[in-house]
Amino acid sequence: MRVVGPIWCFGIIVGRWCRVRTLHWTHPTGDNEPRQERCCRLRSTMVANAATPTTMAGLPSAVFLAAGKGDAQALTAWLDESGGVDARCAEQRATLLMAAADGGHKATVRMLLQRGASVNLQASFGGTALMIAADKGRTTIVQALLDAKADASLQNSNGITALMAAEHYKHTATAQLLRQHAKQQAAEAEVRAAASMARATAAADAMAAELLGEEAAEKEAAARKGKGKKERARAPSTAATESAAAAPLAGPPKPAAAREKMPDEP
Repeated sequence: MRVVGPIWCFGIIVGRWCRVRTLHWTHPTGDNEPRQERCCRLRSTMVANAATPTTMAGLPSAVFLAAGKGDAQALTAWLDESGGVDARCAEQRATLLMAAADGGHKATVRMLLQRGASVNLQASFGGTALMIAADKGRTTIVQALLDAKADASLQNSNGITALMAAEHYKHTATAQLLRQHAKQQAAEAEVRAAASMARATAAADAMAAELLGEEAAEKEAAARKGKGKKERARAPSTAATESAAAAPLAGPPKPAAAREKMPDEP
């Protein structure tokens, strides 16, 4: 399968900021120039044109070149003067972090990350600093970018990932690191999914218990209310029954003459 696609902006060509650096199985124009020779030619052209001061999208060419060379002093001076750590070259949208990763300067990469460089920014063709480091087999830089939460699942416009680039160019250590990272990410995702499911189950159980408790309380309240009504309904009839039962025992009242016996009666 022939996969062709530019990853990121490489340098200054014919006075214009950023030419496409290609990740190519074969060159997109059909040029069979070896990859290493082409990269060297592009670098030579870039350096030759660096004498012409250029600023595009807030990123001076000298600063971009400094990042590619690992010139931390020049970068720090520019950043301290309110330069943007995520400033991009205009055409292909490459960043200082991408340039430092391509140059293999781990200390510069770490400095830019500490300054707040966005690790997952993508160039015009979808390339990231991680893809560039993987393409070059920069294993220690790949690790630093992964530690900074670089997303190894991102793809460029041709569907190429950092792992695919490392595997294609037979950077064994880099590819192994990316595979281990992918396995770790998958395991962590499973743990998060299981934890989320457990929380959801616990929340559902708690809600069910609460509803059952409310239902039981309503039934108990209804039972007490019904019992109270029955007791109030029985109270008058009980009083009437007791009164009726007591009446025969008392008997009818006797006349006054019958109650008192006269002395002159025989």
